[in-house]
Amino acid sequence: MIRKRGTVTNKRKQSGSPRLSPRLSAIAAAVSPGCVPADIGTDHALLPVSLVLKGSVSRAYACDVGAGPLSRAAAHIRACGLEGRVETRLCDGLSGLKPGEADCVVIAGMGGELMVRILSDAETLRSHEGTGFYDTVKEWILSPHTEHRAVRHYLRTHGLRLVSERLVEEDHKFYLILKAIPGDGNAPYEASQRAGFSEEAAECFGPCLLREPTLVLHRFLTARLRLLTRAEQVLRCASDPGSGPGSDPGSQRKKKRAAALSKQCNLLRELLQKTKAVSGTHMDSENL
Repeated sequence: MIRKRGTVTNKRKQSGSPRLSPRLSAIAAAVSPGCVPADIGTDHALLPVSLVLKGSVSRAYACDVGAGPLSRAAAHIRACGLEGRVETRLCDGLSGLKPGEADCVVIAGMGGELMVRILSDAETLRSHEGTGFYDTVKEWILSPHTEHRAVRHYLRTHGLRLVSERLVEEDHKFYLILKAIPGDGNAPYEASQRAGFSEEAAECFGPCLLREPTLVLHRFLTARLRLLTRAEQVLRCASDPGSGPGSDPGSQRKKKRAAALSKQCNLLRELLQKTKAVSGTHMDSENL
């Protein structure tokens, strides 16, 4: 698992609560007050400790697959005097929890492929009574570093409905925070289609984000377009324009990849035009 999900921008606030990075602050804001969260891949347990110290939740679980990170989490919990309120679990994904112990699951700081694997594994974990996590967890808060579309597709096809999406810009990088609850996974996509966005656009860039565009989204789409445009140009230059079909399999693969990138770039240009159309009205980076 990728470890460094967040940093403490100052050692501690005067209240004793860790000062969270903008990304972790946005994740914390997505956690509903009064729930019992389980932070998967907790590292230093910054998130659960902050939530308990602020009084947003009364208790929490800090879970990690690595003994070293979990030891650091336990030391941080002890330093804050929260041994009885933040409990550590050494486990892969949700395997160290019992269904019903936590009603909010936070998974952040890792790639989308690993996140989908953890979500898929959680479907098979059940108590002796047959109760599963998908029966007991009320909200899933996910922040994948990569493969956003794969995570959205999984939620959509496994009975989890996106209720909010937020993009946070930190240190010139963009981070996505998704919040999903049990329900009709197709509902937000149907709403985005009614708003004029294609299914592909919604899965790639977010049905909630596209319906309520922000300045951060506009910057994200612009940066993505620049990146893919450069990649397309490199691939086209690397392929041999004079080679015949099938004469150079490597060249043909590059051409196909360049064509796919060109299609994605066209989609991005279309979305940029739509987000630009509202840039002078309600585009507020916190309006998500």
